[in-house]
Amino acid sequence: MAVMSKRSVDKGDGGKKTAAQPKEAKPKSASSTSLENKAKAVRRAAASMSNDLYVYIALILTAILSFYLRGIVPWNRVFSGSSVIFSSETDAWYHMMLAHGTVINLQRLFFDPMTYFPHGTPTHFGPLLSWAITIFSYIFGLGNPSAHLVDVVGALMPAVMGALLVFPVYFIGRELLGKSCGLLSALIVAVLPGQLFSRTTLGFTDHHA
Repeated sequence: MAVMSKRSVDKGDGGKKTAAQPKEAKPKSASSTSLENKAKAVRRAAASMSNDLYVYIALILTAILSFYLRGIVPWNRVFSGSSVIFSSETDAWYHMMLAHGTVINLQRLFFDPMTYFPHGTPTHFGPLLSWAITIFSYIFGLGNPSAHLVDVVGALMPAVMGALLVFPVYFIGRELLGKSCGLLSALIVAVLPGQLFSRTTLGFTDHHA
């Protein structure tokens, strides 16, 4: 009886054998978790880079479209034979006079004695445009730019600046409302008619650009 009682106690629950307890899953080590997180981060970075590549391609195409509208469409009207015909606005001719003077003297006038002659007037706008034309003229002219080259650079300057405008517009829009907003803003500024477009076309050499 003592032996039977002991066997019953060993079996438990009316003599039935207790079910084997399932083994607990071993927790993942910190190193394996870290590797998985790194792999996920790499995949996310690769996807983001791929997406950014398409965005930048679209942005470059937008800049090309902008230059086509501003520079290629009016090309024959501005470049006629060996002549460069600037905008009918007097500002373009005045700025080219300043640019030629800067190329020759390597300094920009800050007082124009011929304006309001014989008294003269101060030049009330900055020298960025004159110096930009001068620098690129010296680069493309290999240190000895001709007057015609200066005119060509001056005519192209507003169209190039207008085309490049899509890049800062994109980045500002992206920071404010995301990539879609940036791309849409860049496309709008590339084709939007009005003062911005007219002042960034070929031959409209003006400091407003």
